Amino acid sequence: MYLITSGSAVIGLGVATAVIIAIELTVFFNQQKSSLLANVSTQQDKITLKSNNEILENISRQANSELVYRVTLKNAPIGKKLNLSCN
Repeated sequence: MYLITSGSAVIGLGVATAVIIAIELTVFFNQQKSSLLANVSTQQDKITLKSNNEILENISRQANSELVYRVTLKNAPIGKKLNLSCN
């Protein structure tokens, strides 16, 4: 059995340990972020004209008005930026 005492082996072991810790922290924080986003849901939503906040029941394609989809989120993480999209 050989005893490794060279400085380069110790440095290599330290680098490998640092890489493993960095990977584990990345996975942990990504899981935390996914968990927070999984709890976000819609509390209230409505379609309005850009010029006012009245709920639209019927939309005329000929009016050429700009529509806005307004949504209130429930359980959204405070202080975090969310990337939202409509399907």
